[in-house]
Amino acid sequence: MSPAGDVADPDVNTLFPGPTDVAAMEVPVRFVPSLAHGVADYLVGWGMIVLAFASGAEGAGFIAYLLLGLFAIVYALLTDYELGWKPVLTLPAHLALDAAFAVAMLLLPLLFTLPVMLLWTSVAIAFMAGVLVATTKMP
Repeated sequence: MSPAGDVADPDVNTLFPGPTDVAAMEVPVRFVPSLAHGVADYLVGWGMIVLAFASGAEGAGFIAYLLLGLFAIVYALLTDYELGWKPVLTLPAHLALDAAFAVAMLLLPLLFTLPVMLLWTSVAIAFMAGVLVATTKMP
């Protein structure tokens, strides 16, 4: 009987067939392989460098975009993953830098005058970096 007392409770297994154990239905949060993350690191770094020149950015905004792109490439090269060159940083340390990078990308349009193309690109890169921080598989 339901709390109302007049209608029987439907059987949950009839309405929702399959596993009813929450742990059995759990979807892994970290599903992005470190190799795919590494590819994204280099693409974003090089893309930022190219966009700094192609967008017509000038002054401090241009320099900041260029330096952040270079920084992304350098710490990717120093990460202990498939596409790293000198394994100095662990993947968790790399992900911490990615989180800081995402914050920097969000602050960039607030601190510097950027062309519209770089403004929205900064927001998109910040979002993607945050998603990769949360979803990259740990070793």
